Amino acid sequence: MRTDSPRRRPRARRLAPGLALMCAALMTGPVLASESGRTYFAHGGQVAYAGFMPAPGTVQVYGYSLFYDVDSLRDNEGNSIPGVSAEAFALAPRAIYTFEQPWHGYKVSVGGLAQALHLGLNTPMGQFFDNGALLFGLEAYLSRSFGNFHVMGGLMAYLPWGNYDPNAVVNVMFNRYGGAINTAVSWVPTPRWDVSLTLGHEFKGRNRDTQYRDGQQTGLTYGVAYRPFEDTRWDLGFSGYYTVQVEDDRQSGVTVEGQRLRKVTIGPKASFWFNPTTAVIVQWQKEYEVRNAPRGDQFWLMTSFRLGS
Repeated sequence: MRTDSPRRRPRARRLAPGLALMCAALMTGPVLASESGRTYFAHGGQVAYAGFMPAPGTVQVYGYSLFYDVDSLRDNEGNSIPGVSAEAFALAPRAIYTFEQPWHGYKVSVGGLAQALHLGLNTPMGQFFDNGALLFGLEAYLSRSFGNFHVMGGLMAYLPWGNYDPNAVVNVMFNRYGGAINTAVSWVPTPRWDVSLTLGHEFKGRNRDTQYRDGQQTGLTYGVAYRPFEDTRWDLGFSGYYTVQVEDDRQSGVTVEGQRLRKVTIGPKASFWFNPTTAVIVQWQKEYEVRNAPRGDQFWLMTSFRLGS
């Protein structure tokens, strides 16, 4: 459902170029208003044992929820655009299955994900809202362990899902296809430590209505956790990410300069493990050094559990 005012729409669109919401998931990214800087890949979501895939013959189910409180929109110089703020709430279920038969010593895993989003944009000219489905994604991975190091790598495909209005101020649906390379490594030197890094590189398709194409974007997500208590079901640590757009946007084939996104986040996280495959994770990530994107605070709640023996 979308609510906006036609009389206010042109002004609001000028106020919000590049307003992008980086979601969860593990696998998605909400967005506000204009074309620039939007991402499907959820930088900041893969922060715990990211290099692990499910055991052979089992399904691992993940749930990601994200509240994003945007205090300002930043331009190409990092300056705040006056009077603009936003908020979003995203849900992203995900499931991954690992085949029982390995391939040349590597586990083979496939999965899928979906995302739904509610978002609101506040401007001096009014408030604008949209909510609904955003995407459906498919993914496939190879993974293997090398002593204390656990590595996975694979591909993701994003399929647009939901309603899109090219004349609306706010759209949750991107109206384009996309893909990503997703690789991760986890170092677990003892049962009390987890140090995980995830590299995600996204390829973005062209909006079929506006003919706008966002440039490719890459990012590095990190998560560090330690179990300090005698009750090792608890771990404490920190997480965040660095992401940067590495290619200019294009409008109808013409390069659009000065719209490259960049941001850095860091914040605390805590986890409770009911067993080795069932957990609840909470984290807060504060955004810094933001260019051509919103700046604010991300509050995550993530869950995971296994289906199968």
